[in-house]
Amino acid sequence: MINISNYDLSKVGDRIKYERELITNKNGKSLTQEDLAKKLNRESRQTIAKWENGKASPSWEDMVNMCNLFKCDMDYLSGKIPCKTRENTDIQKETHLTEETIKRIKMIPSFRHLIEYISNELLPYDSDNTIGKLFDSIEKYIKETDTKQSAIAMYEIQDSLSQLRINKQHPEKDTHKRLL
Repeated sequence: MINISNYDLSKVGDRIKYERELITNKNGKSLTQEDLAKKLNRESRQTIAKWENGKASPSWEDMVNMCNLFKCDMDYLSGKIPCKTRENTDIQKETHLTEETIKRIKMIPSFRHLIEYISNELLPYDSDNTIGKLFDSIEKYIKETDTKQSAIAMYEIQDSLSQLRINKQHPEKDTHKRLL
């Protein structure tokens, strides 16, 4: 069994505070320490304050409940991984995209299928470079504010997706044989 006290309490506290502040209450304001205490059936906000300041560690049960509330993995809340889920952490490691970009990509069905292909190793032989270009273009598109540059990035995305489709349809490594 994992001992919560083995984790860096300041990281745990920082994550709790960060995630708590992302959630809004009924009034549209960030969840307060008192709101979180109520959700976790704690008597006072001081308990939450101690966790956030790294002066105390939450119980295993509290960690599990916060993971459910924050929709994250235990390893994220404990500071062991940088993204809210192991899947996002693995994708970030391979693509160097930000977690926000990964979340936005996952919301687009065709990109979600691409991620599933990647994770199931269903993409053909020459896809690494194309996928790298694809994700670079996606990040560029998401971050770009200039409409002309944004359009260029979208063209690059479409080009990479077309190349992946061609590679999938013609998995032959030898380009001469592929053309025949």
